Amino acid sequence: MSKLTTILKVSGLTLLTLSTGCVPDEDTSPSAALFPMSHYGEVRPDFSGPLTSKASREDVELLALFGVCYRDQDRKELKPVQDALSQGFYVNPQNGKKVYRVNAISQAQLLLQGAWEEEHWQPDSNLAKQFASTPNASVAIIGQNDQRILFFDEQNHLIGVFPTAG
Repeated sequence: MSKLTTILKVSGLTLLTLSTGCVPDEDTSPSAALFPMSHYGEVRPDFSGPLTSKASREDVELLALFGVCYRDQDRKELKPVQDALSQGFYVNPQNGKKVYRVNAISQAQLLLQGAWEEEHWQPDSNLAKQFASTPNASVAIIGQNDQRILFFDEQNHLIGVFPTAG
């Protein structure tokens, strides 16, 4: 993470604003092409690192809700979020991002059918095949045009992200 420093010159006065916070470093990994910056200028989360390391469900869902800054938050602040997720869903009131835990393609379809093309929901689709083999999933609604389905194994480690690169 880096610190953000802003210098403003207004009517001959120089104002220096120092703020500490989470400013994402530039992502130069090959997977950045899969999840590029949106047209609103926000950095879309890259799940390739957590996928490679088979990250825990908790870490992946918090990444979807808060971005890389979730690691900077106090664990006490995250406890209500974790409790809500264990009950099935959480909506971040600060940015509107949502995570829903699902275990069937029909549940994911109810959440995403308006945003995703019909071909994803067909019985012979790659998504249907993934749900058939790995029904332990979370739907992350990160932005208006940015939704992912995150698949987890029996030990709640990330083993798949849909859509995939390709």
